[in-house]
Amino acid sequence: FTGTASNALRQPYIWLTIILTVAVCLLPVVAIRFLSMTIWPSESDKIQKHRKRLKAEEQWKRRQHVFRRGVSSRRSAYAFSHQRGYADLISSGRSIRKKRSPLDAIIAEGTAEYRRTVE
Repeated sequence: FTGTASNALRQPYIWLTIILTVAVCLLPVVAIRFLSMTIWPSESDKIQKHRKRLKAEEQWKRRQHVFRRGVSSRRSAYAFSHQRGYADLISSGRSIRKKRSPLDAIIAEGTAEYRRTVE
């Protein structure tokens, strides 16, 4: 009948039934996969778990040395700009790349094409 689907989907009990049905159908599959991976892991699961553990240990070792006081491996552009001799470079604008606007590129291509046809 026309309109019964829209009337049925307005009822909260229908949505509750749909969600519970999906959850009850998927729960055994997810539980079996989880238990099979934890109780009887395959060789690839063991290798992957071992790699993750080694990677976590390696990252932990690297993090211990990152926050040493007084030693800086990178400097910000602000700190770099305050070094001796860079004030003239920054204020002159020579360190900044000048980009051509797309309109200039189109005009330059058009005049070059015009010159080729005229000559």
